[in-house]
Amino acid sequence: LHPEVRMVACIVLFEAKPSVALVSNLAGALKTETNMHVASFAYSHIKSLTRITAPDMASVAGAANVAIKLMSRKLDRLSFRFSRAIQMDFYHTPLMIGAAGSAYMINDAATILPRAVVAKARAYLAGAAADVLEIGVRTEGIQEALL
Repeated sequence: LHPEVRMVACIVLFEAKPSVALVSNLAGALKTETNMHVASFAYSHIKSLTRITAPDMASVAGAANVAIKLMSRKLDRLSFRFSRAIQMDFYHTPLMIGAAGSAYMINDAATILPRAVVAKARAYLAGAAADVLEIGVRTEGIQEALL
């Protein structure tokens, strides 16, 4: 499969809140991954999920902690020219409010500009979660127009 399709499949997989066994299986498969863009994206996505504090993502954060221990540390040292995923959140338990943001940058080895950039914001209020904003930009053809 095309690397971009595999990176989007990784996003969809973690949106579905997978079990520890499935995330561990993914971590094992990443050990033999030949495409560094896919490996870097999946590793950065899993690593950012370890820091999630929102209650609806607690099981995913636990599974991500197990997976990070199984994966190679060399993936942590890859530069930003490879594909990346970043997730940050804040959740205040006594007030049951919070916010989360995620950004996905899908790069391609053949281009300078990222192939796609997606950003998403989520709000938590009184135990409910809502995706407030989602923005995506594809840069196909821009590099050819600039050069």
